[in-house]
Amino acid sequence: MAEYRELVGEAVKNISGSTGVIEGQIWYDTSATNFKLQSVTSSASWASGGAVPVATNQAAAAGTYLSGIMFGGNTPSASPTYSAQSLTYDGSSWTATPSLNAGRGGIGGANSGTSTATLAFQGSAGAPLHAMTNSEEWDGSSWTATPALNTATALAGGSGTSTAALCVGGELQAPSFGDSNRTEEWNGSSWTSVTNRPASIRNHSLFGLQTAAVSCMGINYTTTAQEYDGTNWTSGGANNTARRGQNDGTGSESAGLVAGGQAPGSPAGITATETYDGSSWTSSPASLPAGKFDCATFGTTLNAVSAAGRTPTNLSTVVEWTGIGVSETQNITTS
Repeated sequence: MAEYRELVGEAVKNISGSTGVIEGQIWYDTSATNFKLQSVTSSASWASGGAVPVATNQAAAAGTYLSGIMFGGNTPSASPTYSAQSLTYDGSSWTATPSLNAGRGGIGGANSGTSTATLAFQGSAGAPLHAMTNSEEWDGSSWTATPALNTATALAGGSGTSTAALCVGGELQAPSFGDSNRTEEWNGSSWTSVTNRPASIRNHSLFGLQTAAVSCMGINYTTTAQEYDGTNWTSGGANNTARRGQNDGTGSESAGLVAGGQAPGSPAGITATETYDGSSWTSSPASLPAGKFDCATFGTTLNAVSAAGRTPTNLSTVVEWTGIGVSETQNITTS
């Protein structure tokens, strides 16, 4: 049998800790006193993360699974009900940061932004502000009010970055409470109304960039995703599971993730997880540990976080997604 030195051209190295750089590398971890292997995941999974301090639904989020931010949302069991909370996540725990200027649920955000640069916009703070035009920017230390949107809505989808954001759809102000098909773009200084989405929608997920975004799910339980290229809307691939859910999706136009949601006629959440490759959806065998909807989801198809939500009972639970092909360090045992 060939030895490791013959296969890779060098002997097993003694290293304190993990290298995490070369797939297939084996080394002896002198600090943990065991052999380790650098590999990649062959199957996706969900695992428990650090709980949110206050059970919340319909919050928005941005960032990565190791450096994320969640803001706003509905907190029916707390005061105020329409929250201005802003929390950062480090992969294991949440830290309170300065609050939003305007507390609200059904909020949208620039979910391709970062934990130090994102945008919060629209939402609802109850009567008489069932729909809002408020917009504000996070710079890593404080929230600053920015010029308002052109149309007041709640439960609109949000995507993009702090300097190039997108707001789509939403529920209009009283007394109509109708659904909107509007699309607005933020250029870092103002909001501009652009090409309308083909169909009105609310309580949906929007993810990606201002020039490459996907709108999916929604209150009408549509399975047809719509793609925006910065100018026009076109039909994308159809979801495998009909559902609605505010902010239950994340990722990019060519690598998206949706998890959970609410099925037609059901008060509870579902566990179905799907990924999008820019043209079609694939159902993952790795379902959420428990059904939920209206979550704050952020990250990528490789690593993501689904925080809080409801069942319909408000939740504080957090689950973390690890996709296929993510680098990982394994311990080598003799058993």
